[in-house]
Amino acid sequence: MRIIIVDDSERFRNQLKTLLTLMNFIEIISEADNVSEAIPLINKLKPDIIIIDLMLPDGKGIDIIKAIDPNIKAVKIIISNHSLKQYKTNKMHTGADYFLDKSFEINELPVILYKINDGRLKDEK
Repeated sequence: MRIIIVDDSERFRNQLKTLLTLMNFIEIISEADNVSEAIPLINKLKPDIIIIDLMLPDGKGIDIIKAIDPNIKAVKIIISNHSLKQYKTNKMHTGADYFLDKSFEINELPVILYKINDGRLKDEK
């Protein structure tokens, strides 16, 4: 699965890349650190999954979801250190498929990715 990571923390992006490279079905195809860089990158590369920080220097991760080409059917995972309660309860309105708290739920990311990959494998059979 092809993934783009969007987070303004280079340290966090590197930690995430280290975690994801242990999963043999994952290919990190690119990364961005702001909204204006991420949107054209996603539209051009058409990833299978986008991992997006909620708060970025020039906007919110939700702005990315709303601005990308609607024909891109990527799974959208929002991550944040900020309170996600309002976003989790309004998930349908944001376009995100998952919300994870960086501090407490990031360990769920591999589980989510394995489930997504398992679903893709079943669809291909």
